[in-house]
Parts: sequence; C-alpha cells; structure tokens
Amino acid sequence: MQHNYVVTVTNMANGAPVAGATIVPVNYDSHGIESRTTKTSDAQGQATFTVALHVKVQKIIHRPDPPDYIYTPPTLNVSATAFNSQEIGLLDTP
Repeated sequence: MQHNYVVTVTNMANGAPVAGATIVPVNYDSHGIESRTTKTSDAQGQATFTVALHVKVQKIIHRPDPPDYIYTPPTLNVSATAFNSQEIGLLDTP
C-alpha cells in the first residue's frame, strides 16, 4: 500500500529549512529490485514522496544447512551543499 511521506530538511545548528537539498529514497519492489526517486527540497525544506516501502530479502542457500536471509531496508539519503550527507533507515528488519 502506498503512503505519502513529507521529508523536511533543516539546519541542525539553527533549525532553518534547507532549500535545494537532494533527497533520494532508495526502495525495493516486491521482487527486491532497487528503485530511486530524486527530489529537491523547496523553500520550506520539504519534499513529498508517495511510495510503498519494502525490505529487500535475499535467501542464501548453504546445502545441506538451512538457508540464511539478508534483509536490506529502504533508506533515505539527504545531501546539500555545505552540509554533511545523511542516510536514514526507513524500516526495521528482523
């Protein structure tokens, strides 16, 4: 199910909105295929996305042992000139 998300980028030092920040959610479809959508924050430091978040699940087979699973959550990458880039995990994994 898709949901609307509003991302607000602010300056940690003074709380002011950061216009022109690049915001990239890295998500996966139900088959584990990666997708990226790039937005730029507006004058209020905001960008809106409509997505259904999915965790990528990889099954590693070790015969005859039981399989292992690797879970990769979707992330949100934010960068702006003169600021440190940030990556935030968007879902918990098992």
